[in-house]
Amino acid sequence: MKIRVKFGKEGALIYIGHLDLMRAFQKLFRKAELPVAFSEGFNPHMLMSFAQPLSVGMSSEGEYLDARLKEDIDTEEALKKLKEIVPADLPIYAVKHIPDEKKMGAMTVLSKARYKVFAPVVPNDSSLHTIAIADGLHMESEIEKFLGSEHLISPKMTKTKVEEWDIRPLIHELLFNDNGFELLLSCGSKANLKPQAVIEAFYEFTGMKVPKDLHYRRIEMYSEVGPL
Repeated sequence: MKIRVKFGKEGALIYIGHLDLMRAFQKLFRKAELPVAFSEGFNPHMLMSFAQPLSVGMSSEGEYLDARLKEDIDTEEALKKLKEIVPADLPIYAVKHIPDEKKMGAMTVLSKARYKVFAPVVPNDSSLHTIAIADGLHMESEIEKFLGSEHLISPKMTKTKVEEWDIRPLIHELLFNDNGFELLLSCGSKANLKPQAVIEAFYEFTGMKVPKDLHYRRIEMYSEVGPL
């Protein structure tokens, strides 16, 4: 038996890393007395996995983790218990049963993710309002030319060196409005494109300067048939 938990990451918690986030959920599951199964062996650990680690500094309202259970539970009751103990910056949105097969795991079926990119509103600091006051029609025209490119070569850091790769096939949507950018990008084990790489490539393409202190937020993650 498996469950899938949808959650967010806000406030100060956007600065904790993936391992700390995992430890936080282990403590939450224990406190909520959820019957999460453990691995066997000398150092047993909870059988849980995240769809895709979130970059430090990025907020989200569309994160997912899967957990294997020793016994069945009422998902509404589990959601209620978690909401009662979870910190405000780690909101829990939903708990549901999922098929037990490995091929249906969040990491396996994940294919795309949606992001928003915007400049925080800071009074008396016009440098952070570059996106908000940009000419929408001009930006739309630049985006059309950017997406019309057959190839978009971007640097990618591997474990040993920097390589160039074509990010164009991994960009499914790039939109602009008064609130900033919205992107739909390939995400997951097969292909994973970070929104920072797209924004940097776009501004380099246009010859414009990347606005300072942009904030990146993950909105949702998808399989080929819809939200996880």
